[in-house]
Amino acid sequence: MSAKQNHEDSRLIAAAKSNKEMFGGLYSKYTKRVYGYLWRRIGRKKELAEDLMQETFLRAFRGLPKFHAQGYSYLTYLLRIAHNLLVNHYRRKGYVPLDESLQEYIKDDKENVAEKVERKLEAEIVTKAIEVLPLREKEVVTRYYREELPVKEIAHAMAKSENAIKLLLFRARRRLEETALLK
Repeated sequence: MSAKQNHEDSRLIAAAKSNKEMFGGLYSKYTKRVYGYLWRRIGRKKELAEDLMQETFLRAFRGLPKFHAQGYSYLTYLLRIAHNLLVNHYRRKGYVPLDESLQEYIKDDKENVAEKVERKLEAEIVTKAIEVLPLREKEVVTRYYREELPVKEIAHAMAKSENAIKLLLFRARRRLEETALLK
């Protein structure tokens, strides 16, 4: 977490603790990120993702008086709540969804059509390989590469040591390489 983010989060948290109506600043800052996290993991179900997002912020709001920053961004705290809500949701449902397809976003319209097709095929291969990873490896890969969270924050959000997260990343990369070689 950058010093600027840490300072801004600290300011917003202090304001919200002194005046509950100021929680809207934290809500505004992190709504899209929490929603996106849930939406991808819930199978792109808009209403369910919105419900879980609202529950995430409700729990964060209720826990605000007890919240103490420990060197992590407030987003990490919110994603931990969201993760726990997802786990509870899937325990009740009795299944685990496949992760969202990792799509390649091509912004340069002048790019060669053959290159676009090749990149799309490569993305589909990687997506299929990620789908068959064990759940924890899939989650770590998604948080690290897609959400660009540092290992320290992933470890905190998943209640694991940094070394455990590094090991999961190593294993996932090795499985992905093996899968790619089989294709």
